[in-house]
Amino acid sequence: MPSSPISRPASANCVGFDDDSGVPVDTPPATPPRALNSDSTLQSSPVSVHNIDPSLTWEARPAIGVKDTQPVTAAASHPLPNLLRYVDNDLLRRQKRRDLQPDTHAICPVCCHSQIQTAFMCLSPCGCWVHYRCFIWRASLETRDHDCCPSCNMRLFQWEGITALTLMTRTGLEMEDKEFPTHLRYVDSDTGQFVYSLYSEYVAECSFIEIVIHRNFHQVLADRSLDLTLYYYNVLADLDRSRKVRSKWLSWHTALGYYLFGMLVAIKTRRYLLERYEHLQSTLAWKKFEEGRLMLQGKIREQVEAPIGYLLVKEEKERDGVA
Repeated sequence: MPSSPISRPASANCVGFDDDSGVPVDTPPATPPRALNSDSTLQSSPVSVHNIDPSLTWEARPAIGVKDTQPVTAAASHPLPNLLRYVDNDLLRRQKRRDLQPDTHAICPVCCHSQIQTAFMCLSPCGCWVHYRCFIWRASLETRDHDCCPSCNMRLFQWEGITALTLMTRTGLEMEDKEFPTHLRYVDSDTGQFVYSLYSEYVAECSFIEIVIHRNFHQVLADRSLDLTLYYYNVLADLDRSRKVRSKWLSWHTALGYYLFGMLVAIKTRRYLLERYEHLQSTLAWKKFEEGRLMLQGKIREQVEAPIGYLLVKEEKERDGVA
């Protein structure tokens, strides 16, 4: 069994953001995935979980070398939380559970080490113990049970690539890279890049997003509108129309996952503007663009921290408003 990195967990207040800037951590991919991208954020997209276009979701390819197990699902009246919410809200933000001390003979089922200088977490609701970093590392693996407790196999959360990527980046762990079988390899028609593994697919997907960002700014220049907020929404709409998200690490199917994907697009859009059109920082359009990041950050924090009952009621109201 491969060993997992071990150290102390991230702060419970991180919520996938850098502590100083309040934005998702983002490291440009150079070695197998570490990353979103480092800059700031942008504006919230006016969508709810009920009107997200399913064409953006990733159609899962057959998993390679996975276990053929049937996970046990926790009995609950509410849907399972997204992985980021499960870690930051259900585990780290609950003081009593975080301060529990494991049995002196407790052994992490992932790395098979007992008590060393690291952080044990008591998983909810099953009560099994696991190292924080081992848990995050295992959640990123290409296995069918990566959303389950490594001890009792109870299903604990909804898995999404974008949230696993956020947590792995924040925790400082490298993402799993696995080569595809020969018959699943392909040349990306939009970027011309050869895709042969999980990481190369992630890189090609990021390159495609950057292509869409570039081509949409030409329309901004043609219109002379300098409406950067509208430009951002046009980029999202173009990505929606163009193709489905292919990379496992950018997949999502919940509202929180969508907002994190929108944050990634916002980060890349902001970087593009700073590198090529730095003078825009003095405009009112840039100010509105920057103000928008706080709205999106707020929506992400709400999805992570708000009581589940509140979120369900809010989603129901949004559904009624759409209908």
